[in-house]
This record gives sequence, structure tokens and C-alpha cells, in this order.
Amino acid sequence: MQKLTKFTKSLSDRYSKFKIRAIGATTALGATLCTSTFFVANAFAAGSIVGDTPADVDTGKLGAIISIVFWLVRIIIALVGIIPAIIKIVQGQSDENPRDRNSGIAAAGVAAAAIGVSFAMESWFKYAITVEKNRIFSEVTNTKTNQ
Repeated sequence: MQKLTKFTKSLSDRYSKFKIRAIGATTALGATLCTSTFFVANAFAAGSIVGDTPADVDTGKLGAIISIVFWLVRIIIALVGIIPAIIKIVQGQSDENPRDRNSGIAAAGVAAAAIGVSFAMESWFKYAITVEKNRIFSEVTNTKTNQ
């Protein structure tokens, strides 16, 4: 019985270390995706990717790409954060261990807050694209008027 307890504890320690590394990797991946999406959106809006951007550029496709990227980030957050938190809540409840249950509730709350922040960031990215598009449109219009 003692060997089984050691094995279970060892397995639990490995899972905890894996979970910490997975959360760190997911956070880094999410930050990288957000940053690269922002830079691509900025470069596209500034016209440096496809030459001079016409005034009537449709940024709807870029908005759709941003939405897809953020939904992928939300799914990853749910897989890495919420599902293990629910497992922790259930284990804590079944073992009658309030510490485990409460840590699972806290982890689920943090993951839910991260998902909420991703909605705000998505809106901000789409707003930034719209502002850049309008700025470029006004520059192009002013240039045509001055000529």
C-alpha cells in the first residue's frame, strides 16, 4: 500500500509540474499570437505588406482572422485552465478536502477571467484596425485634395 501511495504522490507531483509548464507555454503562445496578429494588422493597415493600401480597404477578413485566433486562444485557456480546475474541484469535494476544492474554484476563476480579457482584447484589436483604416483613409483623401 505504501508503494502505491508513493507512486500516486509521484504522479501527482509530475502532473503539477506539467500543468505549470503547460500554463506557461500556453501563456507564451497566446502572447505571441496576440503580438504577431497586432503587428500584422498594423503593417497591413499601414500598407507595408501589400504596397499602398487603397482607401476602401475591407478589413473584414482581417477581423475574421483575429476572431479565429482569439477563439483558439480561448479554447486553449479552457483546456489548460478550466478543465483541470473542474477536476480539482471534484477531487476536493469527493475527498472532503476544502483546500483542493477552493484551489480548483480559484483556478477556474482565473481561467474565466483570462477568457473575459480575451474578449476585451479582441474588441481592442478590431478597434485598432478600424482606427488605422480611418487614419489612412483621411491621409489618402487629404493627399488627393491637396494635389
